[in-house]
Amino acid sequence: MRTHTDGSIPMKCTLNLLTLSCALTAMLASGAHAQSSFKPGDIYLSTPAYFGISSSDGAIVRIDPLTGTTSLFLAMPGTANGQDSMAYDPYRDRLVVRGGFAFGDDVETYLIDAHGNRTSLGFPALPGPFVGSFAPSSIGNIYFRGFFSQTEIRYYDANNNVQTLMDATGTTPWSVPGFAGAIYHMIYHPATNSLIIAYSAGANPICPGGSTLAANIRRVDLSPDGSRVVNVECFQFDLDPGDSSGVPVGLSPGPGDDLIMTLDNNNSNALPRMVRVNPAALLATPFAINSNAFSGATNGGCYSHSLGKAIILDSFDDVLRAFSAGESSSGLMLAPGISPPGSSGEIVSMVEIGALGANYTMTSNSDTIPVSTGGTQSWTIDFGPGHAGDVYLVFGSMSGWNPGTDVGSVHIPLVQDGYSSIVINRANTSNFPNSFGVLDGFGRASSAIVSTPLPPSMIGARFYHATVAYSSSQQLIATTNAVTLTFE
Repeated sequence: MRTHTDGSIPMKCTLNLLTLSCALTAMLASGAHAQSSFKPGDIYLSTPAYFGISSSDGAIVRIDPLTGTTSLFLAMPGTANGQDSMAYDPYRDRLVVRGGFAFGDDVETYLIDAHGNRTSLGFPALPGPFVGSFAPSSIGNIYFRGFFSQTEIRYYDANNNVQTLMDATGTTPWSVPGFAGAIYHMIYHPATNSLIIAYSAGANPICPGGSTLAANIRRVDLSPDGSRVVNVECFQFDLDPGDSSGVPVGLSPGPGDDLIMTLDNNNSNALPRMVRVNPAALLATPFAINSNAFSGATNGGCYSHSLGKAIILDSFDDVLRAFSAGESSSGLMLAPGISPPGSSGEIVSMVEIGALGANYTMTSNSDTIPVSTGGTQSWTIDFGPGHAGDVYLVFGSMSGWNPGTDVGSVHIPLVQDGYSSIVINRANTSNFPNSFGVLDGFGRASSAIVSTPLPPSMIGARFYHATVAYSSSQQLIATTNAVTLTFE
């Protein structure tokens, strides 16, 4: 595990961030606020139809879920119209993408940094470029599957060498139930140290005793080093009972230790296309119902910890829609212009930038504050009812959120630095109201950072905050995602 620490604050300095203490001034002078990593909470979408509707019109698009603004990240003329072709790997701080970036290029697997710089991983040890369902793990393994008749799961190890996932004995490659090409989505689940694999309804083999009309979900338990499969469990979700339905088009970390799976069945019925998956309990239940008239054009989705909502791509209306837990509606229209209107056949990959395992939510009302006037970034903290009555504390960093800091078994998505001490020492002051306390009966709390007007030199300074929870025995037990604040 990688743990970062950075110095101490001179005691003669006043611990007051918002009046520019000498500690903060020294950090700014050292360039600590200049970040090169991906911004936590941003959504990246790989689509084959950003510029048009042909196979050469693809791109990777960046989406700010708080403002709904979209921007072109990289044109990708060789984008493949295939399932689950992009993931975010916090271990490498890279997008893992299958695609081509110039006309006529072969489609390869790339690692892409926050500036768009690409490193090709070439063609893995499977025929041609037909790989996908990238599932980065916490120790640097990136699992993937091949299309067509392959029966094995391969992975890039931490040194980017291709390995084969073995069975429990470690002597024979593990055989994928059915075949690898039937896998629609795959993700690594830290809480159970497992791969979660989603198959469409009717894909063989069906879960024992299950329905041919339900989507199949397998929990593939891994050895501690991630090289072997030690157990496999199977469960289902029936999107539309009585109808052949349920094609997974998204699988992402969700609230708590759960996942959010997005399903489609190409009809316009109001259905729970967003599904809450609890891998530990082998349980899948409705998260939200999309009742939009063109909900059959649901071709991608992920959960946004910044919003506390599930996001889907409505590729018929050319918009992203966001849904809260338990909601039954057409959703909040979040961002337009994702694909050409009416081009509902494209298949996309949508991922949120964030740390593995930091699944409790900390949402904000905005991600910017003007230096000329100052202002407030308000936070809503939600650990869920299971943490009701636990103690919470807001942490901060100017050095970034990745690779973060490990405290015991908890990975806090913040790099510890001098600003971390400022936030702790200023807890529950006018600058950080209610930043330390007890979670309510729903496991929730509200806090904020309050800024007075600041000098122009602070323009562009970026701060990161996350919240941790402690048990009654004062043990650190959970953390939220990180949220970003930029002064403008």
